[in-house]
Amino acid sequence: MDKLDLLAVKMMEYYAGDAKRIQHFIKVHSLAHLIGVKENLPQHELYRILVEADFLVNLYEDNAGEDAIKSAYDRIFRTDTGKELCRLMFGI
Repeated sequence: MDKLDLLAVKMMEYYAGDAKRIQHFIKVHSLAHLIGVKENLPQHELYRILVEADFLVNLYEDNAGEDAIKSAYDRIFRTDTGKELCRLMFGI
């Protein structure tokens, strides 16, 4: 098990019984991993991609409107992959 997988397990253990928080974490972790892999980033470089992944999940979970999504796209997303995922997920 690599360090990121171990982190995911430890996070789930920490939030045992809080399915909403665990589901949120898993989504963010998965999207951050995808962004990092597609951007060819070393595993230790997670802050930028975590922000972008968290925004992708929050925009969906909060039922953000088109204006909020476009604003986040312009202000938050810096990686090509984060921008691509935002466009794919929200059709902008």
